[in-house]
Amino acid sequence: MLPRHYVKIFAVRFIFLCGAMLLFTDSASACLCRPGSPGKAFARAKKSASVVFAGQALEVVNGFSSGQFRGWRITFRVHKSWKGELRQEVVVFTGPDDCAAYFEVGKEYLVFAAPDAEQRLKTNVCMQTGLLSRSAENLKRLGKGKDVS
Repeated sequence: MLPRHYVKIFAVRFIFLCGAMLLFTDSASACLCRPGSPGKAFARAKKSASVVFAGQALEVVNGFSSGQFRGWRITFRVHKSWKGELRQEVVVFTGPDDCAAYFEVGKEYLVFAAPDAEQRLKTNVCMQTGLLSRSAENLKRLGKGKDVS
């Protein structure tokens, strides 16, 4: 058996190391969306979104590198709408959390978005936002929609 002072020294070092790991490591968590079937996830996303549209990403701005905001700002040219009144161009924000949606200029997306605390439209992957080419089931669930011109 170890003497008591060795146990105390070990315990203090262990607590110190655990605290240092918590303070000095980046987040290693992954995005955890609410569980459920794809149909339920779609229903939640449609209900919580104030706008649902298909559009092309015209501009993607990294707010971290510009120092203007935390996350990304995406400007879309809207082609089709299923929910909300939209102009031809709409700005949507995502991030900075682990559930941020990923966007590339020139690609087409199906976007579900709702206002955040600052009244900016915001989206994430849990809201079913993603590439239009990979959104066949959600497009079927949405139906025809209306052209935006």
